[in-house]
Amino acid sequence: FVLRIRDVPRDRDADLQAGLARLTTLGLPNYFGAQRFGDKNVERAVAFITGKTRPPRAPHERKLLVSALQSHLFNAYLAERVLEGTLAVVEAGEVVKKEDTGGLFEVEDVAEVQSRVDRFEVSSTGPMFGPKMRWPSGAPREREERILASLSLDEPSLERMGKLAAGTRRVIRVRPEDATITRDGDDVVLEMTLPKGSYATTVLDELFKDALVEHREPR
Repeated sequence: FVLRIRDVPRDRDADLQAGLARLTTLGLPNYFGAQRFGDKNVERAVAFITGKTRPPRAPHERKLLVSALQSHLFNAYLAERVLEGTLAVVEAGEVVKKEDTGGLFEVEDVAEVQSRVDRFEVSSTGPMFGPKMRWPSGAPREREERILASLSLDEPSLERMGKLAAGTRRVIRVRPEDATITRDGDDVVLEMTLPKGSYATTVLDELFKDALVEHREPR
């Protein structure tokens, strides 16, 4: 990514450099960006999954609605972790992902896995709900069930998604690589590499904290 941010006051330069250094070291919340959502897509998805309405005829529209629903629920889960300060803190029973191979495993030895999290070797994952999603156990599972129930959904209702969204796990933190931010007149230019599926807008939200949205409600 190469992003130009216009009309940035020069007195923000030091803060931006410090913020970028923090993000490249500690990571940032892996929110879905606002472009993932459309007008009332989440509400429409819930309506047909719960049987209140018929699903759209077009397969691509059904898939779009379910994708928006998955993203909304993931963001809701992630917002809780951010507000609790547990973005990089693991708990027994949750599912984490290896940064190098992408392999998933359930946390048993919290101290051992936490040391790997601190070194950014593994990261916690959040739910991308679907009938074949791998669930955590214990308290982490209870949290995800509660997030799902916030929209009057449960595990059996996920079966109605069928092949539209099998379900998966998504890491809750990412960090930009090869990141630099430079001054160009009244603008600043941000260059970075992000993992596939992450959003440059979330990096901007973190760098310009007044624009940060912790949790986006469905429209």
